Amino acid sequence: MCGIAGIIGTNSNERVQEMLNLLKHRGPDAMGIWKSNRELSLGHVRLSINDLTEAGNQPMFSEDGNIVLIANGEIYNYLDLRKELELKGIKFNSNSDSEVIIHAWKTWKYKCFQMFNGMFAFVLFDHENDELIIARDRMGIKPLYYSELNNEFIFSSEIKSIVAVMKSKSEIDPIGLNQYLTYQNYFGQRSLYKGIKLLLPGHYLTIQLDQRKKLEPFCSFNFTKDLNIDFNQAVTKYKKLIGSSVQRHLLSDVPVASYLSAGFDSSTVLNRASINKTPPDSFTGTFQEGGWYDETSTASKIAKYNGSAFNVVNIVPENLPEMMDHLIDTLDEPRMGIGAFSQYCVAKKVAKTHKVILTGHGGDELFSGYPVFKFVNLINKIKKNPFNLYKLISKNFFSELPHMIYFGLNLFRSQTFQQYLPVLNNPIVLQEGLKPEWAKLIQRHHPEDELVELDGNCNNQEDVVLNHYLQAYLNGLLVVEDKISMAHSLESRTPFLDNEMLKLSFSIPQSLKLYNGNLKAIVKEGGKDWLPEILYNEPKRGFPTPLNKWLRGPLKKWFVNKITGEQSGLHTLFESTWLKKTCNHYLNSYKKNIRPLDEIQTHRMWQLLSLESWLRKNNFD
Repeated sequence: MCGIAGIIGTNSNERVQEMLNLLKHRGPDAMGIWKSNRELSLGHVRLSINDLTEAGNQPMFSEDGNIVLIANGEIYNYLDLRKELELKGIKFNSNSDSEVIIHAWKTWKYKCFQMFNGMFAFVLFDHENDELIIARDRMGIKPLYYSELNNEFIFSSEIKSIVAVMKSKSEIDPIGLNQYLTYQNYFGQRSLYKGIKLLLPGHYLTIQLDQRKKLEPFCSFNFTKDLNIDFNQAVTKYKKLIGSSVQRHLLSDVPVASYLSAGFDSSTVLNRASINKTPPDSFTGTFQEGGWYDETSTASKIAKYNGSAFNVVNIVPENLPEMMDHLIDTLDEPRMGIGAFSQYCVAKKVAKTHKVILTGHGGDELFSGYPVFKFVNLINKIKKNPFNLYKLISKNFFSELPHMIYFGLNLFRSQTFQQYLPVLNNPIVLQEGLKPEWAKLIQRHHPEDELVELDGNCNNQEDVVLNHYLQAYLNGLLVVEDKISMAHSLESRTPFLDNEMLKLSFSIPQSLKLYNGNLKAIVKEGGKDWLPEILYNEPKRGFPTPLNKWLRGPLKKWFVNKITGEQSGLHTLFESTWLKKTCNHYLNSYKKNIRPLDEIQTHRMWQLLSLESWLRKNNFD
């Protein structure tokens, strides 16, 4: 895990050095720069995980000097690929997976991208063809941003280092702003900075030094659902593949830890990581508010069940004002929800003793863990046989009632916009709140347009929902996870997003994932031989943060000042009267007594707090 940066432009060497100085947190163990005899410079900062010797430092070169590589991430099947390459007579000078990338490129060219099972964003310079090749893993676990402004090409693992060396002042992207205010996220290549793009997952970009460019996919999502098996066979296959995936993700020359909540995904990862090895240390965040916000009771039992040393991170309200600006600076731009703060606090504690952490990201998206999957499945069944309406709804009624109502109320909108992602603000609210010039700018664009563009080969609403949650929602979570972990020089790994797990998920019919009307049925059934019974009595929480209690309690004064104070960055975009009205409404709303409704409006407040910090730091005119 590392940080990479580069420039095709004037004074490239000095500017890349400046970029690397801003990426040191991603790689405190080594730093290197290479400059061509043209205007190209490539830079790398290293967090040593595999092959801790200097042989693994980068930029890395092929023996003939024709290939230069800078890479971020891990190739989990690199030992298998290395053996295959050695059978062809190729000799290696290190035990690094990065050297495998070089020889794989020389041997298989673009085909090698599909062969890599891992998380990566890397850049190759091929002297022979005088071209730069940039690739990002199929799920987008590792981000890579680039800019083509001012007739030059700049790329980096993080936006902040691009902004620092750009020849022009950064500007707000109105389309990105509209997407963020609507969905708390960005889609496709979009960011909140005008002209700075995020390389699409599963794509590579080739750039000639005269700056001719070509963007191509090396893989695509294909929801075949063609696996002809029953539920028990699907569970057996899942158990085999998640076990082997976790073992691959344990490949490391430094100790590996694991995040742990009272949920099935992180519990499964910890359990599979604990077999035949010393169990990883586990880490859980907790809040003094207790109750719904305290997962430590169950998590501690799961840790003990697996023989894992259990670590609790206490998160208190006072942490938020202290960390807010640094958190948003870490993210480069406000993105996704409240959980980023809690993740930040736990990652900070983990990094004091570890360099690698396992996470449960992807389990909900791949195996239908969100109520929206059940909702779409329910609607499809009702359409096929309306007479089953009562039977179908009553079966799911009580536990899923809040979510069913929410998605039901949004059904008309989802049919119109072909999406089911949560919407925080509708266009009417935004037109009322934004200053006239910004209201006019975002009115020109529909925030869902670039979301719908991701649909590709989707043939039905079940595929659309899965696609949106993988390529939009999960992609946002992964970007946030990368930024937060790497801010503390910590590599996070996601066993559920292994290539084999993706292949399995895409081939399983939705009826098996929601077997007997149960969310994430395969994962839950698969864990019955591995996980303690107490886990099956726990509600789904998703690491909830008591922000609502904080903003109306100990942080009320801070919150009001951030939203409505004279120094608030929000005055750049929003009408002052609207900000005061919104703040007062939240503090006194009747919805505060109805948790599902209060969660939505609390997300809106988090969105404004995040945006305030970002606007104030960037000081946009």
